[in-house]
Amino acid sequence: MKTILQKYNLILAIIVCFGATISSFGQTDIAAYSGESSPQSTSVANSTSDELSRGAGIGIATGASFNSNGFTETSLANAISANDYVEWSLSANSGYILNISSFEIDYDKSPQGPADISIRTSLDNYGSDIYTDSGFSDSGVETTVDLSSSPLISSDGGTITFRLYAWNASASNGTFDIEDDLGTVLMQPNTGIRLIGNVDEAGAPAADYVYVDDTTGWVPNDPSDAGNPSSASNSVLVQAGTATTAGDFSADTVTIDSGATLNAQGITVVTSITNSGSVTISGVLVAPSATIITGDDFTFKNTSMSTGIIGLTTAATFTGNVTVERFIPQSNRAYRLLASPLKNTGTINTNWQEAQPETDNGFGIHITGTGGASNGFDATSLNNPSMYIVNEQADPAAYVAVTSTTMGDGSAEEDGVLKHGIGYLTLVRGNRSTDLTNNDATASEVTLRTTGDVHTGDYVVTASNLNPDPNGAILVGNPYQAPVDMKAVLDNPGTTDIQTDAYHVYDPTLGDNGAFVTVTFGNIIANDVNSLSFPLTDTDPENGVIASNSGADRFLQPGQSAFVNTDTPLVGSPTPAMTFTEVNKVTDEVNTDIFFTSNTTSDKFISIALYDLEAFTNNETPRDGSLIRFNDNYNSSFDNLDASKAGNLDENLGTLSEGNLLSIDSRALPVEGDEISLSISNYKKTDYTLQLRLSDFENTSAYLVDSYLGTQTLLTNSGETLIQFSVDDSEPQSLSDDRFEIIFTQNVLGVDTFNESLLTVFPNPVSNGQLTLNLVNGNLRDANIEIYNMLGQKVLSENVSTSTQQTTINTSKLNSGVYIVNATIAGNTISKRIIIK
Repeated sequence: MKTILQKYNLILAIIVCFGATISSFGQTDIAAYSGESSPQSTSVANSTSDELSRGAGIGIATGASFNSNGFTETSLANAISANDYVEWSLSANSGYILNISSFEIDYDKSPQGPADISIRTSLDNYGSDIYTDSGFSDSGVETTVDLSSSPLISSDGGTITFRLYAWNASASNGTFDIEDDLGTVLMQPNTGIRLIGNVDEAGAPAADYVYVDDTTGWVPNDPSDAGNPSSASNSVLVQAGTATTAGDFSADTVTIDSGATLNAQGITVVTSITNSGSVTISGVLVAPSATIITGDDFTFKNTSMSTGIIGLTTAATFTGNVTVERFIPQSNRAYRLLASPLKNTGTINTNWQEAQPETDNGFGIHITGTGGASNGFDATSLNNPSMYIVNEQADPAAYVAVTSTTMGDGSAEEDGVLKHGIGYLTLVRGNRSTDLTNNDATASEVTLRTTGDVHTGDYVVTASNLNPDPNGAILVGNPYQAPVDMKAVLDNPGTTDIQTDAYHVYDPTLGDNGAFVTVTFGNIIANDVNSLSFPLTDTDPENGVIASNSGADRFLQPGQSAFVNTDTPLVGSPTPAMTFTEVNKVTDEVNTDIFFTSNTTSDKFISIALYDLEAFTNNETPRDGSLIRFNDNYNSSFDNLDASKAGNLDENLGTLSEGNLLSIDSRALPVEGDEISLSISNYKKTDYTLQLRLSDFENTSAYLVDSYLGTQTLLTNSGETLIQFSVDDSEPQSLSDDRFEIIFTQNVLGVDTFNESLLTVFPNPVSNGQLTLNLVNGNLRDANIEIYNMLGQKVLSENVSTSTQQTTINTSKLNSGVYIVNATIAGNTISKRIIIK
């Protein structure tokens, strides 16, 4: 069974780099103390060491090592009061500081010596432990104490003194020794204690978390490391090289020096990001009131697996350009409703046409139109337009072809300036390596890049872009680099005379050329925002087919535009107004499905819902739920494609991945032996039902293992499995949060015929060593029964001579596990899976 990986201490630690000139960087010895009866010590330049000494409460014991006795106090508090300690210290010269990241110590005791020790330092007036040991062996201990997560740092010219307190000796003559088996350290022979770290020039630290260079990496660690994560009060610095974070992190300030690169997942920043190098974000930037200096090299990355988005920035200030990406995977040649999430972008040509290079780097699309190359378009034999805006003031509103991709001052919606907040109906043939002379050319994947200024705060749609006709169509672009909840947008106080019950998305993945999908907004169910939208399936004779089975939902994606409708007032004419607000952003609803081809491989999944038995019986809502999704584009490690579990007041259900509790667990497709640990905690009821729904896993079987009951239940492929269980306060194992797990096996056996309804086997699981087979409407004469383990090995074979429809097989010699029973009757084979307990 897979266990949760625990964080382990690093024996060799790298410490925080400080500003100014550094006398030594990385893991180094800075002081050594002998364990001889006549102690000596040594230290590196710019520091002074004081050798081992004794507190007033203990005495000198004879021997070659630094040997002491008198440790008869019965508690740490008493040992502190009695000054029962061994002491050593290190001082920095003026203008320098100590930065101790670990130390190594070699000690032992006599049989009557102290049973307990504690090491403390002068930094907190000996108030807390940095190391303890209890009941250690008389034969001695040699250990390294890792302090990298909280290094010991002195003041300018300061001293750090260590005291090792000992107590609970069984006799006053029981001894405790500092030994000398660490060898020669800093030319000090017979070392018993060594300090490891740096002696640095004094000055403010460069930052709390520093990426030094590609050789040294992060010190003390990646700020997104769950073992020692940064917080909203920390500073993060990338000094040189290319720094990559494994997950999201928080900081007060983030600085990227010239020539350095930061590839981050999500960042939550309080005060500022200052970029003099290069930044790429593939998660969520949350900066409600921060100052962001972009350095004109600040990219929000979009791939098939992630989207870099800008979260709340209501009072934030952006200085400099950013670049946002919109990835469109290999798909059908079709129109898409696109939008620019940025303002002041310049021309269409410099953005979506990549200034017209004919390259195969995957960036940019062809845009054609009247006048061809003279108007900035990609020339074809006919120069038919492939990009349109909507003239909302025409009667009726109509598509208008873009007149240029290079020329214009922005005064006309259809000129060559890429506008912020409006929609563009644009034909996407693939990237700029696509053959324009071949209409049947395969549409390759493409990424559109847009460079400009970030819009923060509310976005008010310009009146000229609103259709004043009752039930008129209005094409609006998402003005933010973030998904927006269109239900919330349409319900804003600044949105008036716009229909609020639906909006219309063009889904290019439907059919051959795409289709419009109407997304309507239903009632809130169990606070699940995803239950608020669904596509209609009716046919409207005036407006055509309203497509269903679409990836469209209520969340308008960054780089996407959509249609809304002007309201039809009972009195007078509509005066439409529309406002997007920052709080309409929904940063956890990034969904690229609307841009994807309809034949992309879908995720396999296991959805799990936890009901209390009464609620399930009464068709009420579950207590909690979780989703496991599988695709070879995912991996089974914890990353930004997984969703961490938010704790409930009542029951919590999730999966465990590398010690992280997840509500959505993204994994590679399962193989033989894969195991997924479930976690259920905080039970409030006694009787429960687990509802597990599976997609088709083809040649793989999944089983739910209940470690408390010792059962394995085969989960129905392409269907639903219901499992009832109970918990009991008097049986702690029944309440264990790791009681359940899912295991996978490969179906390695082929069968000639599989007709599950003809043969029944019971009991299943088999617990008494007797398996009964019953053939419906037939007899088992001359039947051959074979049982295989999950490796395909035959473990039992028996010929049946009875002429009845039922027979019993003795399985008492088989080990517990999952098996396949093959019954061959009149040349046909029926297969059943069983579990033997």
